[in-house]
Amino acid sequence: MPTKRRDIIRKIRHFGGWEDESRGKGGHRLLKRRDPEMPTRTLAYPLQFHGSNADFPDSVVRALRRKLKLTPEHGVPDAAWQEA
Repeated sequence: MPTKRRDIIRKIRHFGGWEDESRGKGGHRLLKRRDPEMPTRTLAYPLQFHGSNADFPDSVVRALRRKLKLTPEHGVPDAAWQEA
């Protein structure tokens, strides 16, 4: 099921991440989160935001979760991601 941009940002913020609006051009933004295993390291994932209500397919959301370490292997179960 496609996920809206605002839902992705809300969930990333819930887990300690942020949107770096100073990086990227136009509709491109960089989502960041501190690495839970190495707090001095920052994880990043670029996304294209074309419109405030853009839908992202599940494949993009899965890749974002892997890159920002928000998967069940990293302690964030699917249920917690959906509820956030």
